[in-house]
Amino acid sequence: MANLRIIYDNAADRAAISASSTAGALIPENMQNDLKGQIHRSEGTSVVYTLQWSPGDGVSAVVLPVCNLSATATIRVILFADEARNVVLADSGVLFACPGLDLGDWEWSVPINANSFIYGGYSKTAVYFEEIHFAAACEIHLEDAENPAGYIDCSRVLAGVWWSPQYNAGYGVRLNPAVDQSVQFRNDAGDLLADRGSQHETLSVPLPYMVESDRARLAQIFRYVGTAQNFFLSLYPGNGMSPKEQDHMVYGKRTNDGLSLDSFNKHSSKIEMEGW
Repeated sequence: MANLRIIYDNAADRAAISASSTAGALIPENMQNDLKGQIHRSEGTSVVYTLQWSPGDGVSAVVLPVCNLSATATIRVILFADEARNVVLADSGVLFACPGLDLGDWEWSVPINANSFIYGGYSKTAVYFEEIHFAAACEIHLEDAENPAGYIDCSRVLAGVWWSPQYNAGYGVRLNPAVDQSVQFRNDAGDLLADRGSQHETLSVPLPYMVESDRARLAQIFRYVGTAQNFFLSLYPGNGMSPKEQDHMVYGKRTNDGLSLDSFNKHSSKIEMEGW
């Protein structure tokens, strides 16, 4: 099993982005901000997103942290050395995007789409390359013929270089997949009711042993993202996008956690994240 992976510098935000089809005003540029309600919507159940950089940028992973893909959806990521997309650097091939996760209809009996994103109704997918490629363009191919919505909604796209520590997370990982902001109350008849609120994730990942090079890199990451900038962490990368892997993929902000020196040349930390 691969060690956890972190993407903290999102090259997709520096790219010129386009889509093979767009429904109305739900444009692909919406995927370059951190508002879950602002999305790109395709006109059908397939779409190709294109990212272009001039002269190029480093990429070893592509992530869609909030979308409405079904359990049968596929994804293919192709990296190119030139903006004309003639020279292929890497090709993931066709992969199942999020197998085993079938969101079905939301509780008000409509297909999963952006309306449900703030309530935790979404799927996630990621594609990793084992080498860093200096890419001038990237194509993300999505096919989801059985999507009950009849279209693809995607709220965010991430592309960049992943970092992984030499030693993996320790025991004691804590995930809350549904921190619910709903407020419970009782009416005059004594019924327990709730004003429904949004949901988000929290993830706590202990790193009980880090060598000096990992300590230095994690300190650099903490300085870069602070507590104001979102970053991405996957605890189980490369598990075929299983439900376990998706549950432990979080895009969000860190708390003011720090680094510890436990003994000579032995460092540790705990990454506390709150999903966006």
